[in-house]
Amino acid sequence: MLSSKDIIKAHKVLNGVVVNTPLDYDHYLSEKYGAKIYLKKENAQRVRSFKIRGAYYAI
Repeated sequence: MLSSKDIIKAHKVLNGVVVNTPLDYDHYLSEKYGAKIYLKKENAQRVRSFKIRGAYYAI
């Protein structure tokens, strides 16, 4: 189980390595499912993948 200390530590380690990525509203999915649906654009990371977070933290 993650603690708040674990999250704070990971944030400090990853600060400056990963960038905040945008949330984009998806009209098609929102209409299809009757809910406001946003897609997190993790492919906007420098390495084009969300995996950088876990890989960098493990190193």
